[in-house]
Amino acid sequence: MCSLKEEIWKCKDILWRYTLVHENMKNQTKNLSYRRRSTEVGLAELVEALKLLEPEDKVKTMIANTLGFEWKEEKKKSPPDHIQPPVVTPKIETPKHTKPEPSEDSHLTMLESIETRDPKNLEILFDNPIMASIEELEPTSVALHMTSPGYQPLLKDEWFRGLMSVMLATPVASRDIDWPMLEKRLANGRLLERLPLRQRPTLKRGVQLFLDRSNSMQPFWRDEIELLDRLQHLLGSCNVQVWWLEVDPWLSIEPQLNWHSPPPDQLSAETPLLIVSDFGIGEDPLGEGLMDFGPWRTLLDQAQSSCCPVIALIPAPESVWPDKLRQLIPYAYVWDRYTSLQSVKGSHHRIRN
Repeated sequence: MCSLKEEIWKCKDILWRYTLVHENMKNQTKNLSYRRRSTEVGLAELVEALKLLEPEDKVKTMIANTLGFEWKEEKKKSPPDHIQPPVVTPKIETPKHTKPEPSEDSHLTMLESIETRDPKNLEILFDNPIMASIEELEPTSVALHMTSPGYQPLLKDEWFRGLMSVMLATPVASRDIDWPMLEKRLANGRLLERLPLRQRPTLKRGVQLFLDRSNSMQPFWRDEIELLDRLQHLLGSCNVQVWWLEVDPWLSIEPQLNWHSPPPDQLSAETPLLIVSDFGIGEDPLGEGLMDFGPWRTLLDQAQSSCCPVIALIPAPESVWPDKLRQLIPYAYVWDRYTSLQSVKGSHHRIRN
């Protein structure tokens, strides 16, 4: 064991050696302002001296403690005694067109045993817990996939009667006196030829139904037939007049209506006229809705002259309707399963007011 004095002398000897090294570095370096000659030692000088002299770790610690610093010994990792080379497994090439021999416990032998149709082999196969956990699939029926899905009409059954009552009802005079109207006439000093009677809606006039069978309406052909059946059941077959037609753009320069049944010579006065069509709806280059009302002009004018209210069921959302549609046919409604009685009553009330 070295005494404290001996360690101090060792430290002084190291510092003296550092001073010599420092002087040599100063002589070799030009145009650099180094600190003046002094016995002061900084942390950077200490690290540089220890790096050059390479003393033992204990000496480094004592020198640092003498100068008021701390020095932690670095733990050097000991190299492994021996390094094992990687194990390289030789590749065994199997000859082509040869079938490997399966082991006794492999699933391949079990599957091969099924081909022999031996009951004993089948028992061995299903004794395996993996194969036993697989459930047997039931054979599917071809008739199950051939059946068509259930049909749902565009207008719901629970709303159909109410919807048709709002759309197709026309006012008729009842036997009740319209007292507000009577008071209004008397206040204005008008003569009374007869007492004003209160109006009430009715479906007795029936409906004049025009069904569009154009190619654009082909997805809704079944719905048109279903609508006709429901109207006949609701109003009676004698109160439903039906015409089948289509818009043929190739008959002349302008598209015309091609009638599948004889066209009406004259419409029934004040009887609602229900048109089921998409009116050739489309979009212009700017994304606005387009409808071709040219072929329908004659029918609409004929309905106006006969005082027939015109109602339209259109299988397209209102967002693609052009503004001109409401001007020609105010009572136009969307024909889908989301058309509710509340929405029809609201639009009907807005149009009348």
